[in-house]
Amino acid sequence: METTTNFLPVVSTIKSAANRLWDARKSLLWLLVLAGLASGFLDWIVFASSENIMRKSFLVGAAQALVYTVLAVRVHRLVLCAENAEQGLVRWTGRETRFLGWLVVVYCYLVLIFALLALLMGAVGVMALLPQAGWWWGATLMFLASLPAAYLFVRLSVLLPATAVDQRRTIAWAWALTEGNGWRLVIVLWLVPILLSTLLPVLEVSSLLGWLAWDLFMAALTSFEIAILSVAFKSLGGFYEEQEALAAA
Repeated sequence: METTTNFLPVVSTIKSAANRLWDARKSLLWLLVLAGLASGFLDWIVFASSENIMRKSFLVGAAQALVYTVLAVRVHRLVLCAENAEQGLVRWTGRETRFLGWLVVVYCYLVLIFALLALLMGAVGVMALLPQAGWWWGATLMFLASLPAAYLFVRLSVLLPATAVDQRRTIAWAWALTEGNGWRLVIVLWLVPILLSTLLPVLEVSSLLGWLAWDLFMAALTSFEIAILSVAFKSLGGFYEEQEALAAA
């Protein structure tokens, strides 16, 4: 039987994510504050001195992955299940472990594609031309080269909200759910964050207070991106009312 593709509405997906976070702003605010404070303190630990930066960066990066895993799961459940952001904040369960596992898998695919593209560009001599091409052309070329990796990343990213609402899914399921919507997902999950990041001021952050303010802002921006993914996941049919009742139980 022929199936009909459920095309993702790009603009309304972004608007719905913004509206959902605004409606839940009181519940979300203190979650963002805690995540921003934790992440900012970890950043300050790395850059407060120049000693052992590589070692500290690795350890702090692992700790931040845990912080943002908790943040992501809470935001996904807030958007999809209307769950209070404070619920289970300091609790690490099998749900968070599975979420982190899928996050690592998805990013491994992303890094693999980037590495293959870099090898290909090096093989045809493109990398050698970048220093002479100028900043604008070099950045444009690298952006275009990132699109295949972005395409794979967004097609698999629906595994993350699915895991946050306790669904046990596979890569094949994610690929089938996002069929026909790959480039729409690239727009909302890849291009929108890039455009937002260009609006960020370039700051010389050195103090603990500066890092806390910076990471608080980044936690808010990350939450918006997570909410967009949640709304897209639901719009594509990955989550419906019966599942919402079960996940919220």
